[in-house]
Amino acid sequence: MGIQGYSMEELVPIVAKLAEGYTGHESTSVTYETAQQLMGAVLYCIHEYESYGKNQLSLQGTTAGEAYQLGRQLVLEKAGKARKRYHTLEAMFCPYHNRCLQDTIKAIPEFFQWYDAVYAPQDTILTLDYPVLADLSRYTGVDALYEYLGCLCQEQKFLGKLEEGYIRDVLEGYSPEYEEMVENLCWIVLDDLAGHFLLKKPMDGKRLSLEDRDRLPAVLEGLSVTELEVQVGAITQKIVEAYYQGDTGLLAYLQKCVQNLSQRMHFFAKSVLE
Repeated sequence: MGIQGYSMEELVPIVAKLAEGYTGHESTSVTYETAQQLMGAVLYCIHEYESYGKNQLSLQGTTAGEAYQLGRQLVLEKAGKARKRYHTLEAMFCPYHNRCLQDTIKAIPEFFQWYDAVYAPQDTILTLDYPVLADLSRYTGVDALYEYLGCLCQEQKFLGKLEEGYIRDVLEGYSPEYEEMVENLCWIVLDDLAGHFLLKKPMDGKRLSLEDRDRLPAVLEGLSVTELEVQVGAITQKIVEAYYQGDTGLLAYLQKCVQNLSQRMHFFAKSVLE
């Protein structure tokens, strides 16, 4: 049975050669669990090549061995790019006193210390506990970390334009125990910013008051979730255009929480008005 377009007859010799290196060239015999791990390593590298090749390489006529070798090189390059992303993030990072975010970032150097791009490139190693807005469940290994760091860079870019005092005030308004919560910070802040726009309230560096929150349901009355989603999406675009030079990458990232944010707003308004 073929895997990723290649037959087992093509894949087994690659795994056997990898096993030889794994055992220090003393044997190609390994445990079943190790053989599974090494097969996973081969498939991960081939997938890396195929993913890259969808836009830049021709896959036709590429043998399994060639795809594996090229993919392994891409994995090594991705690890280097991930390290650069981490340093970029490190230079602008602020945890806003949220322990989950801070601890997650502090653990990332362990990935670079223990990541095995040859024998276990599919292992993510870290749990990456702080939740980002994007669904990264399909990624593992260095791909997972690379995409995760990309999300965090967008978040820090977004939050970094705002006063730290304002952000912490918004977070405290959301939960007095925000320092210990395991929640994404961006959507909470965006919720407050969107509320300012919906109420036509000037941005004065302060979070929405309880009185402001009480006025929101009347503004949202009669709007369906879909209509509200369109409005919140437009507001998000206005924010990015006004304060972030229309950064398309940031806009695409923030738009990932618009649907969920709109649903929360709609539920809140409906529960108050009924």
